[in-house]
Amino acid sequence: MDKDKTRQDKDRPDDDVKINFSSLMGGDVLLLPFFKRQLGLIMLIVVLFILYISNRYSAQQEQVQIDKMKERLVEARYSALAASSELMKESRQSSVQDALDEGHSEVKVSMQSPVMLEEDDE
Repeated sequence: MDKDKTRQDKDRPDDDVKINFSSLMGGDVLLLPFFKRQLGLIMLIVVLFILYISNRYSAQQEQVQIDKMKERLVEARYSALAASSELMKESRQSSVQDALDEGHSEVKVSMQSPVMLEEDDE
C-alpha cells in the first residue's frame, strides 16, 4: 500500500506550490513538474511559431516584390504603346512623303497605280 501511495504522490503535481505574480514573472513556474514533463511540446510550439513568423515575413517580402514588378510591367507597356504610336505616325505615307520632299531626295511618289502581274500556270 505504501508503494501505491508514493506512486500517486509522484504523479500528482505539488499542491503546496502556489502560483503568484512574482513566481510567474520570475520564471519559477517553469520549474513545476507539469512544465518539466511538457518541455518537448513547449519547444516544438516555439519552433513552429518561429517558422510561422519567418514564413509570413518572406511571403510579405515576395508580395512587395510582385507589386513592384507589376508597376514596372505597366510602365513598360505604356512606353511600348507610346513607341508603337510614334512609329505608326512616322511610317504613314504622308509623313514619309513629307520627309522625302524636305530632304530633296530624287525618290518621287509614283503617279501610276500599281499593276498586278499574273503568273502562267504552265
